Amino acid sequence: MSSSWSFSFKPADATETMGEKNLQRRTMRADIFYPIILAVQITMVYLVVQMGTEIALAMPVTLPFGLQLLVELAASMYLLDLFTGLIHLNFDYQAIQNKELYLHTERDVPGIQRFNKHDPLFLTASKEDQFLWNFLVHHDVPYPAADTDYDLVMQIGKPVMAIPVSLTLAYSVGLTLPGFVVRVILMLSALAPATNHIHIWAHARTRNLIRSPIWRFLQDYHLVLNPDVHKKHHEEYDCNFCLVNGWANPVVNRLAALMRHFGLLVDEPPTITMRRQRDLHVAAKELKAVPEQEPADATTSDPPPTES
Repeated sequence: MSSSWSFSFKPADATETMGEKNLQRRTMRADIFYPIILAVQITMVYLVVQMGTEIALAMPVTLPFGLQLLVELAASMYLLDLFTGLIHLNFDYQAIQNKELYLHTERDVPGIQRFNKHDPLFLTASKEDQFLWNFLVHHDVPYPAADTDYDLVMQIGKPVMAIPVSLTLAYSVGLTLPGFVVRVILMLSALAPATNHIHIWAHARTRNLIRSPIWRFLQDYHLVLNPDVHKKHHEEYDCNFCLVNGWANPVVNRLAALMRHFGLLVDEPPTITMRRQRDLHVAAKELKAVPEQEPADATTSDPPPTES
């Protein structure tokens, strides 16, 4: 293995090892929920194929079947990586409207969970601001996840379940697609619920918490999100937005640069701006908290020393 892919990380602290011990868990284990998602997806594939074999066979097979599926799997992973990068880019550059919420942060998972459940500042904010705050606080507390495994799956799983349903409804009204397109779309929707965990496990690897040699191999060879590649996002905040394997980062990074050039994105990453404004806000509060010193009484002060 190339030395450029070697990793040397500091030991995890107590908060970070929560991810290894799964103390923030959980409503339903991910290893139970993933098979349920896959079973539903496979059922939808079966229904689509049964409703019209031309959907699955509309494109003449020009490659051996196994190689065809491998190419389609790679295409679905690239597209999923591209979509996650574009979504991540969009939300990273969204503004929280509530100024006080914008300036607030937490430093660990228990703090985030308490703030979400009990703090009036969060509870009275708009749903959009709540979502954006929870999305952006990941830059301050990148690991472990404040959400449960079930929530991490459902955040992606619920919307993508509409994909196979939409394909079935589309066929029912006479719309057909080439077979390879259908298979790529269905593979993408089957892989999508794992996206959040792929991202979180990259942060776990950064903290030396990934023990599986298979998963480490996949990360080292960029088949899933490589920790060093994603680490750059948490250092610069204006690049490497993709969350599946990083294959689409060159496209999304160039798109972001182009958007900055034309003024569609601000030049400075919002996270850096936010942190600077937080520091200024904290400094101003500390300055106000310092009691003013009373001026010395001129009648009792010692006379200035005379020059010899």
